[in-house]
Amino acid sequence: MPAGSEELMASLNSRLRDLLGKLLVTHSVSGYETEMERLSLDLLTPLAEKVWRDNQGNIIAQISSKPGPRLGILAHKDEVAALIARIEDDGKMQLEPVGGTYPWVYGEGPWEVLGHEPVRGFINIGCMHTSDQSPGIFAIKTGKAPAWSDVRLDCKLSRDDLTARGVTVGSPACVARERKAPVYFGDYVGGYALDDKAGVAAAIAAAELIREQAIDLPGTVFIVITSMEEIGITGGAFVPRTLELDAAVALEIAPVAPEYPIEVGEAPVVLFKDALSVYHTGLSRLLAQVAEDVTGCVQRQVVRSFGSDTAGATRAGNLAMSACLAFATENSHGFEVAHLGGIANCARVAAEFARRWTEALGS
Repeated sequence: MPAGSEELMASLNSRLRDLLGKLLVTHSVSGYETEMERLSLDLLTPLAEKVWRDNQGNIIAQISSKPGPRLGILAHKDEVAALIARIEDDGKMQLEPVGGTYPWVYGEGPWEVLGHEPVRGFINIGCMHTSDQSPGIFAIKTGKAPAWSDVRLDCKLSRDDLTARGVTVGSPACVARERKAPVYFGDYVGGYALDDKAGVAAAIAAAELIREQAIDLPGTVFIVITSMEEIGITGGAFVPRTLELDAAVALEIAPVAPEYPIEVGEAPVVLFKDALSVYHTGLSRLLAQVAEDVTGCVQRQVVRSFGSDTAGATRAGNLAMSACLAFATENSHGFEVAHLGGIANCARVAAEFARRWTEALGS
């Protein structure tokens, strides 16, 4: 680690604990992201020249406004979860997944359905003291992976009571708030929806670093907290066109799996390809160099099953130069675990990259 980094990292880790404690417990099912929008506005307003919400639900903070090229640093605020697909006569609810999620990553336990206010319930499969006379449950008991069609959300309320509380077909549902609080294992943090609320924390921390260190930024730089990434890169594809960005970097998780040569730790990850696009060569190489210069380490990754805001925007033809900076994360789309130092280093690299990125324009 470069000299002088220890004190900065300690400060950043403390700040990230505070941010994650606020961000992870929000409910922000894709398309139902009001809580995260309000919190993002509150956190970014003191750090920017101006902050606003666009028509797509993106929260945009303009950090600098000098003449010249335009850069966006993007992190998405939505989480994978579910919608109510059917309410049965007994009030139990069938769920339709939102984003790439599976019931077995949650297990049976408390959930909330978002009506007029959150209504507490629990997801369950049913009694395990069964035989082949209960074929659906018995198949799961003897080895079949549960699907969403096997799961019910039960609030112990009648259909009429649910309706009175604003719970109908189409209402969002997600893990209960008390299960969302971050859990720490030494320097590692675990929780639901580190993808990408920890990316949002890194983006906010980068804005704080730019302000605190009075970093002189070239051109116009935006921090953008995007909407509906998990269901098709909707906000991330929209904002580069409306802001007329010349380049953008996504702050993301980097999925850890046997097929990828990365490890969970403090080293940031630069992606060079994902399922949606090949990232811009010059921008990605500069990002990796900045990571090496700032943190003393960098990991590089090529991914098949993953896509970021900036890759989606490139694929849609709305962005010419895209890159992705990430922190290595285990158990993606489940109980996700990352190293706090990896998130902190992404904030440091993003802040320095915002100062140096014009070097890539000629590449």
